[in-house]
Amino acid sequence: MVVNNNDNSNRTPWEETTINQAIVQSFNSIEDAPFFEAVSSHYNHSFFWSSLSNIKQNPSAHMKKALELDFGSIAGFQQKFSQIASALNVPGYIWLVFHDKTLRIITTFGSGSPLELHNCHPILCLDLYEHAYIMDHGSDRNRYIANFWSNVNWKFVEAKFLNALVSDRDYKLRLESLVGKQSYAFEQYLESKEEEK
Repeated sequence: MVVNNNDNSNRTPWEETTINQAIVQSFNSIEDAPFFEAVSSHYNHSFFWSSLSNIKQNPSAHMKKALELDFGSIAGFQQKFSQIASALNVPGYIWLVFHDKTLRIITTFGSGSPLELHNCHPILCLDLYEHAYIMDHGSDRNRYIANFWSNVNWKFVEAKFLNALVSDRDYKLRLESLVGKQSYAFEQYLESKEEEK
């Protein structure tokens, strides 16, 4: 898939762009639909695999507080995410994203991408194509969804969340006030990202 995408982007307007930029610039063009489908599929699968870890992890204090702020509790977030995943009856993905100054759960169908939404920052992804679970769970998709929580790569999730917060200092400050203390590493990370802009 990677080789195909690299070949597809050669001698196109996206040859020198990032995959994110290529998705954003191609998603609403009928003539670019095959290219969009290829790069978006690659992005979605890669994001899903990066969302997983074979070592059990827990979310940090900042991540926990953000989930509590927008979903009431971590358990509430996981329940809502799982319910939406269980209800999806077509191939696609479930995403936790930071969009419009809040964490949200969204679905994409087929090769659709959360990057189609303006200023949307994907944070966590669950692949609901049959090939993602059939080998380990047979047709028991609900067991696959339940087991997902034991394999979430919370370090990756938080890194994506911190990237999103660079564009929203107000949310970041509100989150820090709720955590009750300022994280030096958290602050340094955000400052380094702002310097890179």
